[in-house]
Amino acid sequence: MSPSGLALSPSRRFSARIIEDKQARALISFHSGWLGLHLPQIGERIGMARSSSNRTVYRRDDGSWANKKNGAGRASSLHDTQGEAAETAKEMLENQGGGELTIIGRDRLIRSKDTIAAPDPNPPRDTEH
Repeated sequence: MSPSGLALSPSRRFSARIIEDKQARALISFHSGWLGLHLPQIGERIGMARSSSNRTVYRRDDGSWANKKNGAGRASSLHDTQGEAAETAKEMLENQGGGELTIIGRDRLIRSKDTIAAPDPNPPRDTEH
């Protein structure tokens, strides 16, 4: 028996929604803790965190140009020229929903940074301008 007088069974299934009322939330938190559930905090993101989709193009020691997703262990693709690597990285970012493309030059300094957006599935049909 819970403090509120409700009899709860650990095997009973129920669904809860996030409530912004502090008293009701405290009661649900107490019961969900008793049942061994995690109740997300207000404003907490639910589900898997989205991994970074930002990409970097840089020259490797062997002279090839790498297109690498930030945080990845190895390059996604290798190219003979910086332009080819940048174009492939831009296409990958568009397919992944957008992100930041950083190009590092031969001198190992950032040459350019560009935000790539996903292609608009409903482009404007304005023919006036």
